[in-house]
Amino acid sequence: MAKTLIQPTAFNPGTRAVTFPFTVDLARVYAILNATRAAIYYSIADPTLIATAAGSVLTLNASVSTVGHLAGDEIAIIYEGDDALTDAQLRATPVPVSGPATDAQLRATPLPVSGPATDAQLRATPLPVSVSGGATSALQTTGNTTLSSILTELNSKLEPADIAGLATETTLAAVLAKIIAAPATEATLAALNGKFGTLTGGAAPVTELPLVLTGAAAQTAIVNNILTVTAGTAPTAVDGFRAGAVQVVSTGTGGSFIFEQSNDNVNFVALPVFNAALTTGVPITAAITPTASAIMYSFPIRANFLRLRIVGTITGGAIQAFTRLSTEPWTPSVFSVAQPTAGSLNATIAAPVLAAGTALAGDVGIQVRANATGAATPFNINSPATPIGQSIKGSAGRLLSLYFRNSNAASRWLKVFNATSVTMGTTAATLDIEIPPTSTGIAYPIPIAGLAFGTGIFLAVTAGKGLTNNAAITLDDVSGSGSFA
Repeated sequence: MAKTLIQPTAFNPGTRAVTFPFTVDLARVYAILNATRAAIYYSIADPTLIATAAGSVLTLNASVSTVGHLAGDEIAIIYEGDDALTDAQLRATPVPVSGPATDAQLRATPLPVSGPATDAQLRATPLPVSVSGGATSALQTTGNTTLSSILTELNSKLEPADIAGLATETTLAAVLAKIIAAPATEATLAALNGKFGTLTGGAAPVTELPLVLTGAAAQTAIVNNILTVTAGTAPTAVDGFRAGAVQVVSTGTGGSFIFEQSNDNVNFVALPVFNAALTTGVPITAAITPTASAIMYSFPIRANFLRLRIVGTITGGAIQAFTRLSTEPWTPSVFSVAQPTAGSLNATIAAPVLAAGTALAGDVGIQVRANATGAATPFNINSPATPIGQSIKGSAGRLLSLYFRNSNAASRWLKVFNATSVTMGTTAATLDIEIPPTSTGIAYPIPIAGLAFGTGIFLAVTAGKGLTNNAAITLDDVSGSGSFA
């Protein structure tokens, strides 16, 4: 669809109302400029320059300054339509035409209106236009001396999908000289396109539209907001943005500043920000003492207004803020896990190191190790003719396995004592295990975690049953082995 340069039928700088010659579709308005003041009122690519539309009237946002501007200022509108202005649209605005009129006559003499001029009258009557400041002088030099031919020439330059194709000129001043009287300060077409967004294919951009702000330089005094080019009391409107990053370039070493947010532009509270140089992921909500650095602070935006306030005079130097506001969601560089009860979760995780000795790791009730290596210690079972105690472990431990055989035709009994010394016939055994006659390869069932002995482990073999039995046997009736820990 064609992009057309049109002029409003009326402009009220007091109410910021721009009246179109037809019902306005805000989605098709690309930009509104005041050529007389070299001011941009509205841009599709600048979320701070917004507007509302009702019928044929477009009302600029209250943040747009029109102080000192006049109703007679030259207003230029870049508008996307289905085609050039229709005959009905041209007829909607009464234009008195009784013959060729000079520029001075048009400006100085109020002409009576008896009815709208026809399309044929508008096209047939030459109207020399010479706007102060050379708004159309570059077009007139090509031989365009009528309103119709000038509009045709402008429309031909606004037809391409990208504003950069407006002409072959390589500077913004040369391009805008064909449209408005006072070109903006940007020096390149890239800078111009940056004001309007990327309009390739005639479609509005759908990717991120960041707003970049350079704050006032060399700030030291207490002030409400230093994000803007001129520090002052007014906050920065951030509705429509979802994330921000502010780099505070500082030579100061004293004083303090704080990030704050508000929805009503009256009551401000601390805005949690994150120091990009830290990996702790802990938000900062208190006033920050500056250092000689250039720290980047990032944060999500959930409020309508934002400010960076100096709360304590900066000493030892000054600070300046460089801001980038994004329409994309904020993503933290570090995720922090928190627990309200410190005793429940408050740990620093490092490489695990197990201590040597008897320390247990992941103790879930099955405890076997009782030495530095964690392995069981083997032993052999002795059976002298006169039963005597055999010390297996002289301190607390666990009996892990027993394996024995009996070569005698009669049963033998293996006594297991929880002791470090034993008086046979007097000290009572803890276990009294029968070994069947002429048996081979018997394994006594012991739980996987072992049998616990709190004092020590002692063994003896006797010919009779009973915890204190001490009956003699034949030498080596019983042999076997076991393990302990």
